Amino acid sequence: MIRIASIAVLALIAVVALFHVRRYNMGSRVVTLTPLVLAVALIALSGFGLLESAGLVGDVGRVVGAKVEDGVLVVEVDRGGVRINGYYTGEPPIKPLTVTVNGEVRVTLVDNIILFDYDATRGVFRELRVLTHPVVYVNTIIYAILAYVPLALIARPGGARS
Repeated sequence: MIRIASIAVLALIAVVALFHVRRYNMGSRVVTLTPLVLAVALIALSGFGLLESAGLVGDVGRVVGAKVEDGVLVVEVDRGGVRINGYYTGEPPIKPLTVTVNGEVRVTLVDNIILFDYDATRGVFRELRVLTHPVVYVNTIIYAILAYVPLALIARPGGARS
C-alpha cells in the first residue's frame, strides 16, 4: 500500500510540474514523455504486487482462523482449499493484532490475504506477511491507463486544444 501511495504522490507532483512547464511555455520531449513514464511505472509496480498477491512469488493464502494462546499466535490458513494449521511466534504481521468487541477478543488477522513460509515438519509459520488485496493493484493499473490519455493530451505540444 505504501508503494502505491508513494507513486500517487509522485504522480501528483509530476502533474503539477507538467502544468507549470506548460504554463511558462518551456515544453520539451521530457514533458511529453512524463505521462507515459508515470503510467508505465504505476503499471509495473502494480503488476509486481498483483503477481505477489496471486501467489506467484511465494505461498499465499487467506487466514480463516486465528487466536492468541499464551503469547503464541495459532493460525489456520486456507491455501486453495487446503487448510494449513500452525503456530507463529514472530513479530505480529498486523497491528493491532487483537481487538475487543463486546467483551470478546478477536484477532484482526482473520480474512486477510497473507504471504507465508510454513515448516510442515514442525507445524510452524516462520513468516506471515499481510498482502494488499489484488483488486487494489488491478484498479491502479486501470486508473493508470485511464489517466494516461488526458495527461498525454495536456502534455503534447499545443496542449489539449490542438
